[in-house]
Amino acid sequence: TGDLYIRAGNDLIIQEGNGLTAIHINDSDSVQLYYGGSEKFATTSSGVDVTGRMAINDGNFNILLGDNAGDAITSGEMNVAIGHNALSAEDTGDRNVAIGKGALENLNYDGSAYNVAVGYEAGAQITTGVYNTIMGGLAGDALTTGAGNVAIGYLALSTEDAGGAN
Repeated sequence: TGDLYIRAGNDLIIQEGNGLTAIHINDSDSVQLYYGGSEKFATTSSGVDVTGRMAINDGNFNILLGDNAGDAITSGEMNVAIGHNALSAEDTGDRNVAIGKGALENLNYDGSAYNVAVGYEAGAQITTGVYNTIMGGLAGDALTTGAGNVAIGYLALSTEDAGGAN
């Protein structure tokens, strides 16, 4: 029992049985992870770098990327949230795509909503609206409960709040 400390004078390198590097820890700087001798993941002073495909899955087939993106999801499935606060209020709803800062930020529909919002705060005020397709900065930003709307372009459908089939 207890902790295990491994210290090196400079870099710490862990190799596979065939001599290929698996982990390279630079002295007080960065860490690189390798697959088959090829670097795939590295920490940097500004974050991380990933080489190749990165699959993100929370177990419910959601893809969540960005500060607070989809952070309330508990059992919702098959959602995509990319960007700061994208889809951040949704907890149990399914099948939504929110790409952009604040896209579908307030959506919280308990079912399959099939909303798509792409753009800065696109559809940000939708709470229980369904079947909406919104693309553009601030597009559909006043919608709350509307259904079956299509809005394309900056500020498109920005004065409609609860209407449908626009």
